[in-house]
Amino acid sequence: MVVAEDDAENMIGYALYTQHADMYKPFIFWLKMGVATAHQRRGIGSALLATLLDDLHQHNPEELHTEVREDNLPALNFAHKHGFAESVRRWESRLDLPSAEVRLWRGFDEKMAAQGIVIKSLADLEDDPERDTKFYELHWAVDSDVPIEDGEIIQLSMDEFRKDVLDNPDFVTEGTFVALDGEQYVRLSTFFKD
Repeated sequence: MVVAEDDAENMIGYALYTQHADMYKPFIFWLKMGVATAHQRRGIGSALLATLLDDLHQHNPEELHTEVREDNLPALNFAHKHGFAESVRRWESRLDLPSAEVRLWRGFDEKMAAQGIVIKSLADLEDDPERDTKFYELHWAVDSDVPIEDGEIIQLSMDEFRKDVLDNPDFVTEGTFVALDGEQYVRLSTFFKD
């Protein structure tokens, strides 16, 4: 990781590269960077990127990936200027809660229960001594079925999963739900604070 500071030694920008342990490919790296709005368009981002690329060179990279929101025009322009091209687009779904028609979901729990399916938050399952292992195994089964553009999904060890997910301060057990068929965990929906 490299940082840029102003004359008062305040951090005004950063850049880092990493690899995803669960989608590992030896010569593909991910870039994360940002420059404080008041300091943009002064060459700081370009200098950070150049410094980072110099350091990354020792790892013989073949590809460098990053993520940019489509509504962040300065970041998009920066990425295009430095040779990045769009390869994947992710869609964000939002539900406007004040205007949502919650009546569509009324009775859903009863319908599922009639089929033997109960939905509980991960926090509600805290008393299950096998909770973390069952959740880990279900998470792996779901992840291994997700198509990715490049590389392969690599199963994290339980210790890595615990560190990256269960012990992640942004992971919300009260907002993560598991569908249970008896004692078996069969579906999940995870929630992380943004």
